[in-house]
Amino acid sequence: MTGDIPQPSSGVKVKLLISGIAGVMALGALAGFLLIHLQRAERQRDVARPLGSQVVSAAIMLPVSDLKLSESFYRDKLGFEVLSEQRDIVLLRKTNLLLYLAPVSPPTPEKPDVVLAPPESRERLSQNLVLEVKDCQKAYEELRGRGVEFFTPPQRPPWGGWRCFTRDPDGYLIEIYEQKSSGSDVDLTPFL
Repeated sequence: MTGDIPQPSSGVKVKLLISGIAGVMALGALAGFLLIHLQRAERQRDVARPLGSQVVSAAIMLPVSDLKLSESFYRDKLGFEVLSEQRDIVLLRKTNLLLYLAPVSPPTPEKPDVVLAPPESRERLSQNLVLEVKDCQKAYEELRGRGVEFFTPPQRPPWGGWRCFTRDPDGYLIEIYEQKSSGSDVDLTPFL
C-alpha cells in the first residue's frame, strides 16, 4: 500500500450524492419554515398594534395667521422643502417630518365643533416642534446666520445633550435638540 485512499464504489457515491441532496433540501425546507413563521409573527405584531402597518406617513398641521410669512420662515430660515402649495395650505418636509401650514380652519363635517387656530398667547402653547440635530451648536450658528433669533445659545440640560429654542412667526416654540451621546436609549425628558 502506497498510501492510496480507497475510493468508494459507485453505489456508495450515489448514496452520498442522495444524502447531500437530501441535506440541502432539508436546509431549504427549514429556511422556508422559519421565513413563514417570521412573516406570520410580523403580521400578528402588526395586528396587535393599532393601525398595524396601515400608516404610511405622519404630519402635523400648524394653523398660522400669515401663510406666506410662515412658509417663508420654514422654507428660508429652517430649510424645509415645499412639497405642495395651494391657496390656503402649504405642505413642507424636513427629512421625515411633514408639516402643513394653514390659516384658521373652521369646523367641518368630519371635525364638527373644532376650530384650528394659531396660538392666542406666545407664553402658553400647546405645541413644541422638536428638530433633533447631530450638532446643536453648529445648527444654532447656521440658523443664526440665516437670521433666526434664539432665546439663548445652546444649553446643556441636567439630563445631557444640548438644546436651544426659537419661535416661528406665530409664536410656536421650536426646539433644536442634540441627544446626549452616551447610551442608545432615547431620553424623553427634553420633551417635558
